[in-house]
Amino acid sequence: MKKRPCYLLIFILLSLFTLFLLQHSQQHYTSSSVKPAQHEYDSDHGTNYQPQQQQQQQEQFLSYFPNGNFLEQMNSLRNGLKLALDTNRTLILPYLRLSKTSDEWVPFYEMAKRYQTQDKTKLYSLCNTAVKVPYSVNEEVTNGFPLDISYCQHLDSWTDIPWSTLFDLSFLDKHAVRVVERRTVDWRKGGGWMNDGIDSLMIMDPLTFWENGTNFDTHEKQPQQQSLSASGSKTRHWWHWIKSTFQQQKQHPSHHLPLAHRFVSSFSLQKLDARLIQFGSLAQNSVILTSKSDEEVRLMDNVAKRMVPNRLLSLKLAANNIVDMLGGSQGFTSFHLHLETLIQREVSLLETGNELLMDEPDTATNATLSPDTNDGSQLDSDTFLEMMNAIVFELLGDIPINQAVSVALPIQPSRLQDYLASNNNDDNNGSQLLDACVDYRNSVDRRYPVVYFVTDDMDISDRANLEPLLKFFPCLFTRNDLWKMNPTLPRWSSSLDRDVGMDNKLVDYDELLGPFLDILVADESYSLLEMPLTPLSTFIARQHHHK
Repeated sequence: MKKRPCYLLIFILLSLFTLFLLQHSQQHYTSSSVKPAQHEYDSDHGTNYQPQQQQQQQEQFLSYFPNGNFLEQMNSLRNGLKLALDTNRTLILPYLRLSKTSDEWVPFYEMAKRYQTQDKTKLYSLCNTAVKVPYSVNEEVTNGFPLDISYCQHLDSWTDIPWSTLFDLSFLDKHAVRVVERRTVDWRKGGGWMNDGIDSLMIMDPLTFWENGTNFDTHEKQPQQQSLSASGSKTRHWWHWIKSTFQQQKQHPSHHLPLAHRFVSSFSLQKLDARLIQFGSLAQNSVILTSKSDEEVRLMDNVAKRMVPNRLLSLKLAANNIVDMLGGSQGFTSFHLHLETLIQREVSLLETGNELLMDEPDTATNATLSPDTNDGSQLDSDTFLEMMNAIVFELLGDIPINQAVSVALPIQPSRLQDYLASNNNDDNNGSQLLDACVDYRNSVDRRYPVVYFVTDDMDISDRANLEPLLKFFPCLFTRNDLWKMNPTLPRWSSSLDRDVGMDNKLVDYDELLGPFLDILVADESYSLLEMPLTPLSTFIARQHHHK
């Protein structure tokens, strides 16, 4: 019993010695681990992240999946260039997808699956096999290829081509950014530019994965505070993930929605050692945060000036022919009318108005929806004409003032006046009208508008639909009008060959490349009018500004 105090004393001394060793080792670890953290970025104090200088043994890449229409894909390209410039990585460009309908945003792995199905050679082979094999065993037949039977039904409605087919990208060599185009659709290996395994891949999509981006609603901006290895951050991470998932399901339970207020910054990408960073969609400017350096400004300015779809010779020649027919460069006005958007807006207004009138049975409205919507208009003829009249008055307020004055004045004695007085509506005499219009502008009134008219989802062969427009703009011509006058124009796409990957006789390249033809024509016009406004106006205006 007397020995117990001695044992107790020894135990206390050992405990104190152990605590001393633990405290000393913790101080040593803390002092050695805090130094690297001093180089992290602190947005609250404006400190820039200074990446450690490391010798790069291999070329590093970044890429993204394309989605949306041409202008959205162009925006993705611009954002990809910004990130490549800031991170000193090579940008692997996906192909430019041309389609009658644009691909909407979907979560990362759905977008990856869709991207892999752009191998048309494999698709044609698999679809031919799928016709003979029940759909339930298609997975065996495809050897893991993500085939959906719906892909086989629309094979001829789209194509994808290298950007360099339409655009001259050589100007990028003058900037501190390297760009290559994908060789295959194997995105896990950089589209054929890498032989590394999946360990060299980093997936980055702040619109799909919560841990990929920064939340604007939190003040914890420092990367060390957001590290998933920290216990507190891990708790916050899972809480935010559960909260965001619940909110998305509550808002739209049957569809995935992109995460809101999410972005990834180029300074955080500089710390990643992965050989390939694969993004989802980069179509939204809010998804990325870059340095906005002087070099980035120069790069974007050059992209705006030089990214003109004039490299495909047959397309360029067809555009030049149309420009010449309309009176030459700066001799006409280009008017793009997004009729489908306007009709949907009108239908929505009518439906809202009808709902408001439900409680007033004695009140009637003359504007009605068409009972037969097979023609796509969804409006009866009277309502459609009212909408077109409203478009004309809005258009008169948007055109240059000198042209508006000429439109308001009576047409002076001329070939054009004689032609219009004859009430000649024969399509076969369209070339006579065009000649009279060009002659009137050149010889009588230099301000008079000759209009190149572009619209969507409407059969313009019936010019009665354009009556309100033709009343004020009789010198209005569509691409179809000009093709009838010059039969060689519709055959421009027949000169496309295998060298540009557009030799499929089942694909309507006239339709898929038509928007680029219209862009080239608009680029030579005196002015561009668009209703409603889209990024197309900005895209063409930038090119006009640099001429």
